[in-house]
Amino acid sequence: MIKTLPEGMTFPYEFGFVPQTRGEDGDPLDALVLLPSATYPGCVVDCRLLGAIQCTQQDPGSKVERNDRFIAVGLTAVEFIDIHSLDDLPRPMLEQLTDFFKSYHKFEGAIFEILGSEGPKAARRRLEAGTIAPP
Repeated sequence: MIKTLPEGMTFPYEFGFVPQTRGEDGDPLDALVLLPSATYPGCVVDCRLLGAIQCTQQDPGSKVERNDRFIAVGLTAVEFIDIHSLDDLPRPMLEQLTDFFKSYHKFEGAIFEILGSEGPKAARRRLEAGTIAPP
């Protein structure tokens, strides 16, 4: 399903999903990839996982579900070569990312709550738990 962002909003960095995964909401697991420039729709980017922003989401008329945001850097992004976990990101940058997701869901009428964050090892275990066999 293609969604349009509210007027005046743009995704910070590249937003997509992890192929062949499924989260609690039934959708592929969401991923935000830090890259120095934009990509194009449908491309696959090799990444290094930094961790995940743990969140819940409740769309209008539905139940509360986990809908975490996995954060990664593109393997060829030399600007992020020394970034290996969410803790390595500047605090204001991480706050801006979480604020973006809160604002985006507010415009959709959804309730979006940040529960915390986790490092790359814990995020990798949860990502692998959400992996589904290819068709």
